[in-house]
Amino acid sequence: MNTPFLGILMILLTFGLVVLATVVFVHARLKKQPAPWRPLAIGAAGWMAVYVAMLLGSSLTSRERLLGFNEDKRFCGFYIDCHMQVAVTDVDTVRQFATLKAGGLYYVVTLRVSSSAVAAHLRLLDPRFVLRDAHGREFQPLPVAHHDSLTRLIGPEESFTTTVVFDVPDSIAAPRLYVTEGIWADKVLEFFLIGDEDSVLHERTSFRIAV
Repeated sequence: MNTPFLGILMILLTFGLVVLATVVFVHARLKKQPAPWRPLAIGAAGWMAVYVAMLLGSSLTSRERLLGFNEDKRFCGFYIDCHMQVAVTDVDTVRQFATLKAGGLYYVVTLRVSSSAVAAHLRLLDPRFVLRDAHGREFQPLPVAHHDSLTRLIGPEESFTTTVVFDVPDSIAAPRLYVTEGIWADKVLEFFLIGDEDSVLHERTSFRIAV
């Protein structure tokens, strides 16, 4: 995803307005004056209406993004940093993986995990993967894949590769890989973050992995 600069700005403005309203309220109480409830309520309602309109407008006009090989999907964290990235670099199909034999085909998906941070050491938080075909069927990765390595801490401008493996039917059509990450705090913030693909009603980003 592209960094949702407008959404980040709106979140910061909302926080700033909350701080300003708190200062106005505390100042009135210290001066033993009536709290300006009416203008504060009108201002809050007006700002909320503008914010919700922008949030829904951004989501309802969004389009699904389909990424190809070596195209990065960027993730924004709870601190609104958008530095962690995942890309599909290769896909292979095999009948057998290690000692396991597929019921249909094994899709072995090679992923590159990278960071565009300047100084911080970062990692993916609770990354999740699902493969979905043209008929809406969903497939979870096999536990033999290297999921633990996906949460490895990496430094500025660093990257590493790993794989996830899916057992899918031979008849699978137009498979796409969906990748999400983040703990509950991230999900709550992103649900209200204008322009973020995890915001309410927003279209998702997926990877084309057909071979």
